[in-house]
Amino acid sequence: MRLSFDEKPQMQALERTRAGLPLTAGRPPTRTHDYVRHGTLSLRAALALDSGRIYYACAARNRHQEFLAFLRQLARRFPTQQVHLVLDNYSPHKHRKVKDWLEAHPRFFLPTYASWLNPVEHWFSALQRHVLARGSWDRVQALQAALGRYARGRNRQAVPPRWSVKADAILARLAHTRRTYEMVHYVTVGDTYGAIMENYADATGHAPEMPHWASGFWQCKLRYRAQEELLVTAREFQRRGLPLSVIVIDFRHWRKTGDWKLDPDYWPDLEAMVRELDDMGVRIMIWDLYTMVDTTHIGFTGRGSPCGRPCDRPGRERSSPCSSPSPAGRNGCGRKSRPHQDVDRRVVVGVRL
Repeated sequence: MRLSFDEKPQMQALERTRAGLPLTAGRPPTRTHDYVRHGTLSLRAALALDSGRIYYACAARNRHQEFLAFLRQLARRFPTQQVHLVLDNYSPHKHRKVKDWLEAHPRFFLPTYASWLNPVEHWFSALQRHVLARGSWDRVQALQAALGRYARGRNRQAVPPRWSVKADAILARLAHTRRTYEMVHYVTVGDTYGAIMENYADATGHAPEMPHWASGFWQCKLRYRAQEELLVTAREFQRRGLPLSVIVIDFRHWRKTGDWKLDPDYWPDLEAMVRELDDMGVRIMIWDLYTMVDTTHIGFTGRGSPCGRPCDRPGRERSSPCSSPSPAGRNGCGRKSRPHQDVDRRVVVGVRL
């Protein structure tokens, strides 16, 4: 009997403060972020590689005592068969009492350091998605009952796992890894710790030093809404005799989401602003943070707004509707307003304009 074994400890019996909404067209199921915690439960499970059936046991803790109890449970279920239990090198698996029990039961073989062979992890993944992620239980016993129902339902439709990769491909990849990532030993000697670190840096590379102008005070706040507001701040620093190296123009300085320039309505004379700051010895950093970019913006498609019509509301919020005539609560294309597509586009530009 070949079994793939692992533990899933510390499963929480969480009682949600209100029932979640079910899956509907265009909306995923929901769950509340707040809950009452009624305790935890640890699960041990063994997946039969020949049949796909799951054998499991629950307990309050996850120690060698519980692991031994599970081994005895398997011994009673398979009284005459050889049992190969594939598992990882978790310390309770190597406890002295476990080793003594294995010596008394030589038909049990536990190949440790074999977690990469464990298809039971796929079963745990399905358990997390289907039962634990959105469940709500007012006591630990209710959680245990839900685990039992799920395991019995999967056993009624059990399918043995199948490898999709050949052994030769695995061995070839291991051989390639050994050839590519051979360990290189490097030894350096020095009379002091500082000398050793200097030798190490000579071998691995020295970190670049920041320019002198960047080593002073940087002034940044949530955002400066206009050119004059930024200049007033820089002038106040100079009036008080406080040295200022960099002042940051933070987000929402663009006209439309997706622009890569400052809104001329609020930043009318960039050259004059830069000259004045330069006379003060102050540099500018522009921080563009586009966590959500309108992929239908004119910079992408030339249309200028989600509905394809020009938007006459500079600096409008990303999720607000267009001002084009449309039904209440909808944008110009007739669809409900929604945040635009997430795009990982974070750009930091440090410039001396």
